[in-house]
Amino acid sequence: MLLITRPDPKCRAFVELCTGLGLSAYALPTIEFEPLIPRELEVISARSGMIQGLRDGLYSWLVFTSGHGVEVFSDIWRSDPSGELPVTLQIASQGSGTSRAIKQRFAGLSIIEPNAGGHTAADLLQGVIAAEERQSGIGEQKLAGKRVLIISPLKGRELLPAMLAENGAAVEVLRLYRTVPRTLRQTEADLIREFTEQNRWRDAIVVFFSPSAVRGFHLQLGSLLGEQDAAAASRALTAAAFGPTTAAEVQSRGYQLILSNTGADDESKFALALAEHLRSRRIIR
Repeated sequence: MLLITRPDPKCRAFVELCTGLGLSAYALPTIEFEPLIPRELEVISARSGMIQGLRDGLYSWLVFTSGHGVEVFSDIWRSDPSGELPVTLQIASQGSGTSRAIKQRFAGLSIIEPNAGGHTAADLLQGVIAAEERQSGIGEQKLAGKRVLIISPLKGRELLPAMLAENGAAVEVLRLYRTVPRTLRQTEADLIREFTEQNRWRDAIVVFFSPSAVRGFHLQLGSLLGEQDAAAASRALTAAAFGPTTAAEVQSRGYQLILSNTGADDESKFALALAEHLRSRRIIR
C-alpha cells in the first residue's frame, strides 16, 4: 500500500494516478494550507506595498515556489481589476506542477523553469541566470540590479532567496499563506495505529512530496503513538520522496528511503517508478 501525504486536492489526484496503474494507494494528507489572518499587520502591510510595486513595474522577476502560492497570489491580484501582469515581468517557477498552475491562472505567459528538468533551488537559479544571459549577455553578476519578488509561505525555506542574492539580485519575499499540520480523521489515525500494532509498516511505502509533509507526518506519529512506539515505527517504515530536499528530510527523520526522483520533475514518472519498485518486491503483479 502507498500512503500519500501531500495536501488535498493534489493528494487525491496522485492517489487516482496510482490506482490507475494498479496500485493500492490511500490518501493521508499530513499538512494543509491556511491563509494569513488580517491581524498579521506587518505581513499585510508588506503585501500591499509589494503588490503595488508589481503593478508599477518595479520588479524584473516574479518567482513562484508552489502551486498553492500561485492560487493565493492570483486571487489577490485579480481582486483589483487594473490589468494583467506587466509585460516586462519575467516569471519563474520551481517545478512543472507550479508552472501548470501559473498557466491556468495567467494565460499566455512565458515561464522559466529549473535548468535541465530539475527542481532544486540551484536548478531554478541556473534557469533564471540562463534567461538573463540570453537577454543581456554574460557578466560577473548576471542578476546585478534585478529586483526579484518570491511568493512563499510563512516560514518558507530561505535557500532560494539567499542564492539569488548571492548572484546580485535584490530579493524580496512575499509570504501569503502558512503550512500547518493537519488534524487526522479518526479512520486515518486508526490506520496509523493499526500499522504500528500489527507491525505492517514494511508492507507500505509512505510517499512524501515536501519537507513540510515529512515534518507533519513525524508530528502525527509522535502525537498518536507516543515517543517509544513512534520511534519504533520510524525505524520500520519505508518512504519514497519527490525531490532531493524532501529526500534529505526523510533521511533526517530516520526513515528508510527506498525511492527518490532526484532527476526529472514528473509526477507520472514518479508513480511509474513506485509501481516498478513494488513489482520488483512482488507486492503487485
